[in-house]
Amino acid sequence: MAVLPECHGKGVSPRLLDAIERELADLGCTDVTLDTTAPLRRAVVFYTRNGYVATGTASDFFGMPIFEYRKRIAGEVASLT
Repeated sequence: MAVLPECHGKGVSPRLLDAIERELADLGCTDVTLDTTAPLRRAVVFYTRNGYVATGTASDFFGMPIFEYRKRIAGEVASLT
């Protein structure tokens, strides 16, 4: 997920993430995973603050380490409002 710099700090990212999680929950998904890189520290902080936990799974993307984060969304549909 990426948000234009001029939209940073305006609540766009949390709203996008909420909409994504709602859609996935509506489709019956119980868990969400995402990948990010260490240089995107701001993204790591954002996802962690929003309930994502590092799984310890790492892979390589053309020489750049990619780290997986997971969040359980089953049973949280009501709390996503």
